[in-house]
Amino acid sequence: MARVGFVGLGTMGLPMARNIVRGGHEVVGFDLDSLALARHAANAGRKADSPGEAASNADFVITMLPDVSHVRTALFGQNGVAQGLGTDTLLIEMSTIHPFASDAIRDDLSAQWKAADYGRRDLRPTRKGATTPEADG
Repeated sequence: MARVGFVGLGTMGLPMARNIVRGGHEVVGFDLDSLALARHAANAGRKADSPGEAASNADFVITMLPDVSHVRTALFGQNGVAQGLGTDTLLIEMSTIHPFASDAIRDDLSAQWKAADYGRRDLRPTRKGATTPEADG
């Protein structure tokens, strides 16, 4: 059984977290909306008081948020995921944001980890169909 931290229990995140729980895994979830947290608890999920708490001791952390400002706050803000992330934890960023925003966030996390000498590494995904601003002309 894996321990999964899940940040963002909205329209997409809540059913995903529920399916992970149904798969036999422990899901510690965080959302700013108390009703979303209550629904997560009703699905046998555990509630966290912050994104960092959701990430603490997790094998995997999934973020499913509506925009880049929410992602940055959840990752880098006070009690954010980056503070609670273990050195062996896999962060899966699945938010509704532009691929280049994801790249920038990954680079910021990598710089933070390198500065802290965590020895973490990041995985750079191949994006089929993603284009650069230059190619879009």
